[in-house]
Amino acid sequence: RGRTARTEIMYSGGGRIYVYFVYGMYWMLNIVTGREGDPQAVLIRGLDGLNGPGRITRSLCINGEFYGEDLASSERICIEGPGKNERFITTPRIGIDYAGPPWKGKQWRFVVRK
Repeated sequence: RGRTARTEIMYSGGGRIYVYFVYGMYWMLNIVTGREGDPQAVLIRGLDGLNGPGRITRSLCINGEFYGEDLASSERICIEGPGKNERFITTPRIGIDYAGPPWKGKQWRFVVRK
């Protein structure tokens, strides 16, 4: 829907947290990745032992107070890169058959393999 009060943080540039509330019960954690004025973000869907974006935010107590948090200076949340023996692989996204080709087949799911 374009630029709205909810999506405004995505226009600020990468390294910020974009959270939004869905279904009246779940916060979705996204990391803004685009340059200023180019709204892009990655939804965090799984962590070690936690699968599902709603489970992640509940377990980490992430809510709307994290909206706009700067990852470079935050004292509440940080993201680490893969360790020495880990690497990223890509796979097709899950649960988006409704999107149809070519979107459902895009290799836009990133997984850390040990």
